[in-house]
Amino acid sequence: MAANKVGYPLASEGLLTDIDASARNVLGLRQFDDQGNEYIYLEGVASTVVGSCVTFGLSAVTAYQTALSVTGAKGPVAIAMAATLAGQFGWYQVKGVAQANFNGAAVAGALLYSASTGKVDDAVVSGDQIDGAIVAATVAGAGLGAAFLCDPFMNHQG
Repeated sequence: MAANKVGYPLASEGLLTDIDASARNVLGLRQFDDQGNEYIYLEGVASTVVGSCVTFGLSAVTAYQTALSVTGAKGPVAIAMAATLAGQFGWYQVKGVAQANFNGAAVAGALLYSASTGKVDDAVVSGDQIDGAIVAATVAGAGLGAAFLCDPFMNHQG
């Protein structure tokens, strides 16, 4: 279950898992929850599910449009809090322990890599390392699992 946002009560609208048909917050707004996790408000992309790994900030149209992470991607990374599709808006986690969509089993403490579109894994793939992210707890197989994030970023390393 998602935690509640904290801070100045008028700073943002909606719950962390809300999907908005039009932007209710300023794109790029950052907000914390009561557990110290940090989130950013972004525009969605097709095929997003809860836990999707996305990059953002690479569009000529808007700096806050997302793309599902793929092999060789570059840019800041976030994890979707909801199935925020193209033309929709919502919150994405950038710091703290997030529920990410894993491609398969992963070992706690391992570096995190972009796997198939929008998924993560601990399998070492050259150029797909997500800096500032590790596997937070062992993941038994494909599906949601814990990843620790600290402003993750892909810069074609690993």
